[in-house]
Amino acid sequence: MYDLERLRQAMVAVLPAGTDPDPGVPEEELVLSGQSTMFALVLVEHGQLIEDTSVVSACGWATGRLFDPGPSPPEWLDGFEELGEAFEVAVGELTSTPIAYTAWQPPAPGLPDQPASRPAPQPVIAAPETLAGARRWQQLLAEILGGAAVGAVGALFGEVAGAAVHGATEPLVRRVADWAAARVARRETADDSRSGGSDSTQPAATAPEPASNAANALPAGYHADAPAPRPVTLADLVALTAQIAELCGVQHHLDPRTIRVRSRLVHRPRDPKAKPTANQPFLHSLLPPDLARVRAALGDGRGESLGPALDAYLTAHHDIPTHTRTDLRQDRLTVLEGVRPSLVPAGRWPANPEHPLALSQQFAVNRMLADRDGTEGGLFSVNGSPGTGKTTMLRDLVAALVVERATVMASYKRPEEGFVGRPWRGKDRQGVRPRFVAALDPRLTGYEIVVTSSNNGAVENITAELPGATALHRRWHDGPDHFPDLASALLGGAPAWGLVAAVLGNKTNRKEFGERFWWGRLPEDETTARTDAGLPPLRGMNAILGDWIPPITPKPTRTPYNRRTSTSTGTSTSTSTSTANEATPPTGPAQPIPSWRQAVTAFKAAQAEVERLRTERTALANALADTASGRSQHLIDALHAAIQRAWLSGRPARPPRALRSRRGPRGSMGALLRPARPPRHGVRPGSDPAAVHVRRRPRAVHASPASAHTRHRRPFRDTRRNTPVGSFEGDGRPRTPRPARAR
Repeated sequence: MYDLERLRQAMVAVLPAGTDPDPGVPEEELVLSGQSTMFALVLVEHGQLIEDTSVVSACGWATGRLFDPGPSPPEWLDGFEELGEAFEVAVGELTSTPIAYTAWQPPAPGLPDQPASRPAPQPVIAAPETLAGARRWQQLLAEILGGAAVGAVGALFGEVAGAAVHGATEPLVRRVADWAAARVARRETADDSRSGGSDSTQPAATAPEPASNAANALPAGYHADAPAPRPVTLADLVALTAQIAELCGVQHHLDPRTIRVRSRLVHRPRDPKAKPTANQPFLHSLLPPDLARVRAALGDGRGESLGPALDAYLTAHHDIPTHTRTDLRQDRLTVLEGVRPSLVPAGRWPANPEHPLALSQQFAVNRMLADRDGTEGGLFSVNGSPGTGKTTMLRDLVAALVVERATVMASYKRPEEGFVGRPWRGKDRQGVRPRFVAALDPRLTGYEIVVTSSNNGAVENITAELPGATALHRRWHDGPDHFPDLASALLGGAPAWGLVAAVLGNKTNRKEFGERFWWGRLPEDETTARTDAGLPPLRGMNAILGDWIPPITPKPTRTPYNRRTSTSTGTSTSTSTSTANEATPPTGPAQPIPSWRQAVTAFKAAQAEVERLRTERTALANALADTASGRSQHLIDALHAAIQRAWLSGRPARPPRALRSRRGPRGSMGALLRPARPPRHGVRPGSDPAAVHVRRRPRAVHASPASAHTRHRRPFRDTRRNTPVGSFEGDGRPRTPRPARAR
């Protein structure tokens, strides 16, 4: 550990003389309190190191680079990844090598004693050793870590002067590179010796373990054939601290002197053979490795190896064609063009059918999918304050991608066609069990979604909301599901409908996902809750896929052929074969195998229904577009004229002949906007050719008490006199009734 105030002073020291780092702020307010660390690692209760938990601080490493070589060279921040990897290798080798540290001996007579202010520390492993034994642990420690570690441990044991630090005058960049290369070479040599079957050289003198530790067995997860890890001692921590401080060049700037141990309770794994795991301590940002990859991709100056999304994000403002942007609040036709039925995705989230997406939401989903189609992706931004429907829009985007991927899968005759090429074959991390991984068809990739944010709570809310049963409308609760039992297990027992999202990220979340999803292992309290609820034990995906393996029928047992009884043992041979088959029944799945053909047929039927609806809506949209463009204006004028005539005649209006749907589907706009046909008896002279006549069959109307009849349309009567004063023909002009004729 080191004080943060020393870090601030080191950073101020590299500034030009006379520079005020914080103008106007009093010096006493600039003092930093607290501490940070040079490295960290996680141990089990017996002191053994947990794999993949050793980490070096990037802050301490960068502090040393401020002084050597300084921020001027372009490569002044190179080498941190190599240092971290080499440190992890060195820690693993240190904890797997027995080292007999020499106990401190009082000074010989005639030599000055140490100052009283610095009492001699007690060694962690007290075992009297000879001088040769002392050189043995110094030699081992120097080979594994370096001379700085030997000197620090020697000072811990009360030596007046520690071992000389070799190469301390070299530049830090070269020093770290040489140290990392030596660690890699030692690891490769050790791997070759183990693979060749030769035993690695062990030190002659080993420290006896304390009785309490010797009586205990190895912690859970460690195999007998693997090198037995020993507990980490105080001398090991001192050696690691000194070596890292020397490699980073901060032994005088930060002066790390304190070693802090924090002990806390953790859940014991249910499986006693399970290997203990833990999250790596968070000592530096996760961004430097990614930024290094970006810098390497931009090394050629052209950025061809960058993805389209990152390339768009890094584009300078003056290179963005802002003149091509469209203000959707002003250009409404662009919005309508972006929500055409042909652009609406085939999949939609099973929400309330009466509440579709809003106009802006549907426009965003359509535009994202359209920009992505036929390309490698890109960058699309959706901005909105809380509660404006961003998560609702994300649901439909997920549904659209799921349906697109299912469309590719439906093109396979057999599900095995989803795997292409030769599978990769190897072994697990312990090098014991064989493993093979089949490669997916590239057409099935590219539909993955990673939800990330600076706020972990927001991400977890989304990933927990999508699989939940409340995410579906009640209309779909009895519909198809997607492994709801596993989805509920990933939500901690909450009701779920489908396995569409999971909380991943750090190592703890990933490990818990694997335990629940693949192996079906739950904590004891959740297992008890399932039992109390009358639910069967959780079956992981490994067991489910094993149930779906087609049954294997054993081959019939062959009966030895006997020449002397070949003519009379035909019946007995068949009997023995059937008996053998009955004794060993075929091993089949515990659950019925889903039919791939039926699933594909059902999906294609639903897809055909979607395309039928899309065709109808496309025709309607085209008709509306024609109406908006003015191409059907004469039909609209005719409709208005018919409505006006009907209002004047005091009776409901009949649709114009051109607007009646006779052959097309009922309510089809394509039939409604069919071009008008001319009247059967021609057009009345002097009338508008575009006018549509709505004359019915003429009928006699009493025009006087003399029972005379007139041949005209319904007369317009004066309400005061109740006498006909005129009539209206189809052209809208009033006409005088003709004289009545006697019958």
